[in-house]
Amino acid sequence: MTHLTKEQEEKVRREILQKPNVTGFSAVIQKKIKDGRETGEEAIRIYMRKKFKIEELLPEALVDAAIEGVKTDLVEVGKVVAH
Repeated sequence: MTHLTKEQEEKVRREILQKPNVTGFSAVIQKKIKDGRETGEEAIRIYMRKKFKIEELLPEALVDAAIEGVKTDLVEVGKVVAH
């Protein structure tokens, strides 16, 4: 398993976690998920309450397609509630 470098992790923390709708991310680089299945592409998984079409979002809410050269994978997880 490949982990993000400290620099990559800090960049994600700084730039992505402050975006509305983002609930978290994985510090482990994983396979992208498309149509419920993992693809062969490695990516940083960004977890969000709901996925929206690009045209529905303000520019400050957009997540980059890649961070530090690693693709991002937006994963809808719904509302996260602590138990």
